[in-house]
Formats: sequence, C-alpha cells, structure tokens
Amino acid sequence: RRSTICYTMNAKRNAYSKIPSKAQFDGLCRVFSSVLSGCSTDSRGVSNAKVLMNLSQHFHFREKDKNGKRREVYVKSRIVNHPIWKKDEFWDQALNLAVGESLTHSGVMANFERASNRIVTTSTKKRSEWTQRHQTRWHDLTEEERYEAASQVHAVVFAQMGAMSHTMKEFGCSVEQTSAFVRRMSIRNQLPMSHRTTLLRHLVGEDKSSAFSPNKRP
Repeated sequence: RRSTICYTMNAKRNAYSKIPSKAQFDGLCRVFSSVLSGCSTDSRGVSNAKVLMNLSQHFHFREKDKNGKRREVYVKSRIVNHPIWKKDEFWDQALNLAVGESLTHSGVMANFERASNRIVTTSTKKRSEWTQRHQTRWHDLTEEERYEAASQVHAVVFAQMGAMSHTMKEFGCSVEQTSAFVRRMSIRNQLPMSHRTTLLRHLVGEDKSSAFSPNKRP
C-alpha cells in the first residue's frame, strides 16, 4: 500500500506540485509523515522513503509571511524532524541502494568484458555456435584491471556518499551523526583515507558556514 501511495504521488508531482489550500497541504504533510512512519529500514522501505524525500521538495503551498510577501512552503520543511532520519540503518541502506544503482548504470565490470568474452568465445566455439555470454567476474581480471575497477567503484561510492551526507544535513541530521555515517560507510566500502578525509572536511566546512550565515537565526 505504501508503494502505491508513493507511486500515485510521484505521478502527480509535475501537474499538481502546487497545493491550492493550506488544509490540503497540512493533510498531505500528514500523509507523508504517516507513510514514513510505516517505512522499515529494508530495501523496499528505504526505496519508498527516498521517493518521499524527493517528492517533499516538489509539493508546496504558497502563504504570506509576516511582511505580507508570498513564499513557498514545501512538504520537506514539515518532515525534517521525522524519527526515521535518526536511524543509522536507514542511511546505510539508502547508500547501499544508491551505490548499487550507480554501479549498474555505470557498468564498471562491463568495461572489462570485451577481452574476456573473446577468450571464452574462442575456447567454447567448438562446442556450440551459439555460445552463452560470459559474465566477467572479479577473479577474471588482471591485477591492473582490478586496480582500475576498484578505483572506479571507489569513485562511485565517494560521489554517492558525498550526496547522501548532504541530504542527511538537509533533513535535520546532526554533524555528529553524519560524520559517523561517513566514517562507518567508508570502512565498510574500503574507501581510501584521502576520500574519507575530504568528505569529513567538507562536512565541517558546511557546518562552520551555516553557523556564521547572516540568514541564521540567533
């Protein structure tokens, strides 16, 4: 049911992103909060929550501020303090899904398939004219190819971890929680120390910038 709700709202995000009344907007925010509360930290639950994260930055309501000027209020502002964002398991699974999707689309292992396929096709051609396509495995690669593949995987993990840590900050996660996430997932994914240091420095830099921002309330 939660997947159906997410799918339905996603289909309407372009045509109905502007909510006409405050009552409808408040009701939509309650739906978001309720669905998030029902999301688990497994792959399906995290996938649904990620859809809602994206949608929360589309659906909005226009209201007047204290000065009488109209401003856009997004659903995101109403769900930043939801308990699901405090769960480390949620962000760990979210990163795993993001990395998996990126690796699938980037085709890291596919970059090394051509040479391997030539060898397999030649050795098996005598058995059948229609040979089964060989899927390159890690042990099929040479040492140089393994190094190159690992570098590409690390680049994907680094990019996704940087994006995820930024999203964590946007959804109300503390610097401490986000830094712990970076350290934990860097170790699990065997990210080079230089990459981890860069991510942590970026987090600290962001925190200092927000602390001295002229728009930050005292």
